[in-house]
Amino acid sequence: MSISLATIATKVRYLINDLEEQATDVYEYTTDDTFTLFNSNVNSIELVTVNDSESGVTYTSSADLVRLTIISSLSVGDSISITYKYYPNYSLTEIKGRIRSALIHISNMGYEEFNEESGELIYPEPTIREQNLISIVSSLLICPDNETIRLPDITISRSNNKSTIDKIREVVAIFKRDSTGLFFLG
Repeated sequence: MSISLATIATKVRYLINDLEEQATDVYEYTTDDTFTLFNSNVNSIELVTVNDSESGVTYTSSADLVRLTIISSLSVGDSISITYKYYPNYSLTEIKGRIRSALIHISNMGYEEFNEESGELIYPEPTIREQNLISIVSSLLICPDNETIRLPDITISRSNNKSTIDKIREVVAIFKRDSTGLFFLG
């Protein structure tokens, strides 16, 4: 079994505190039956209602789920309510990009040659501990000033006076030396 970029992305979101939220946007129909959601990084559409009724409401959405077009018949003045889940800060595409960068950094630091294969799977399959390393390096690339990172088997506390590359180098070096999973960076 392989580990997907999406699996690592979930851990990265926890580390950078980019947790899923829910919102409801309300619109009044005039002439345009396409509605753009207020938040980007939409994860799912939960409920679409017209005049507080979900009965018979049909719609299509853009690939990124940010625009919805109501197919059902609408009348001027109808109230359209769209409830959805989203991530407030980063898209999955952005996080996957940082994970790919983390794989390169980890490889360049001499730990393991992880590669992304077809279907966005990581090979060789990283252990849980290695998944946490990939997640931490990815989170450092996204939020280099985050001072404390906690996972079940790893806690990192560090100062902000080092460059991102130096922080990554230190994390990988300590990871290679320490099998307990608990360490602190100065």
